[in-house]
Amino acid sequence: MVVDFTPQAGDQVEVFGHSGEFEILAISVLEGHYRYKLARLADGAELDGITYPMLTYSDAEKVRKALPQILPECRPWPDDFQNGEGACLPNYDIRSNEMYDGTPRVLVSFFLKPDAIHTPERARVRNEFFGKLHEQFQFIDIRAWLQFTAKEQRSVLSAAS
Repeated sequence: MVVDFTPQAGDQVEVFGHSGEFEILAISVLEGHYRYKLARLADGAELDGITYPMLTYSDAEKVRKALPQILPECRPWPDDFQNGEGACLPNYDIRSNEMYDGTPRVLVSFFLKPDAIHTPERARVRNEFFGKLHEQFQFIDIRAWLQFTAKEQRSVLSAAS
């Protein structure tokens, strides 16, 4: 499987020689080369005319771009996962942080259906599914610890009470 990492408007990227993360605002072609207009997420400062070799993706953004392409290859996914928008992929969330020892981590959490029953068999099915995902991601250059988990999605009202 070949995963497409073609930069698109809305992607978050890092730019060689500049600090912080940027969002791609627009893409143009000048003299046969792609040029990108970017805005820094922290302060909105814009860069224009940035070339493709200057762009890199963070580990979390690589996972965000690759996961929708990889998930169909890992079917069937566990039947206790919630369906996402359009019901073509399971509902998930991607977060990046550091583990207790400072190791960078990308955490992908799949949301369980509200009526999901926790059994050893369901845990085994989820672990096999997560193993398939790890196999697919082994060829993508991710330096962070990539972790998959399943969790219950609590409603805002129940979390507030």
